[in-house]
Amino acid sequence: MLSDGLLAHESTFLGFSAIREYAEGHRGAGDVDSGPVVLGVSVAATGFALAPARAHGRRAEFERIFRTTALFGVPIDRGGRRRFLTGGAIGNALLLALLTSGPELAP
Repeated sequence: MLSDGLLAHESTFLGFSAIREYAEGHRGAGDVDSGPVVLGVSVAATGFALAPARAHGRRAEFERIFRTTALFGVPIDRGGRRRFLTGGAIGNALLLALLTSGPELAP
């Protein structure tokens, strides 16, 4: 398990990961800021974890979180642009910022 910041709350399963809304041993329903909390993981926190994972060169964590984002975000590519069907305009704007923050991750 990671020990730093938001990524310390990563929960992984079969190559996918999401960020728990609460630290281990704590529970709650979330609040207006957290968006949906499904099985203890936060949709918003999972999306927001993309930026620090990328910015700090945490490739493995970024890839697991992106797999989850792609699975539930339903990306489509059209006209040289990628959009996520389930996020709406705000979700797409946020993902643009989160997916392009920090340096390019080396292959």
